[in-house]
Amino acid sequence: MNKPYLLIAGDYYYPSCDTGDWIGCFSTYVGAKEQVEFVVSHDYYTKGENKGEIKFTHTTYKVKGGKYGARECDWYEIVDLREWTQ
Repeated sequence: MNKPYLLIAGDYYYPSCDTGDWIGCFSTYVGAKEQVEFVVSHDYYTKGENKGEIKFTHTTYKVKGGKYGARECDWYEIVDLREWTQ
């Protein structure tokens, strides 16, 4: 198996029931991980004594590749297919 690392990513908490979340297979774990960019964003207080301070921080992921091209996702996982098939 020359590309055993499967990158999957999605927009909702649970993966889809088909292959729609599959991004692609890669020869190394690092190669798969390089397709994922962390996107950190903040929600700020807009009024009151804490105005301008960070209220909430959340992380999403920008994932390259797949049939839709680069897209922002809520989760990702890299599966070693050699372990998964045993």
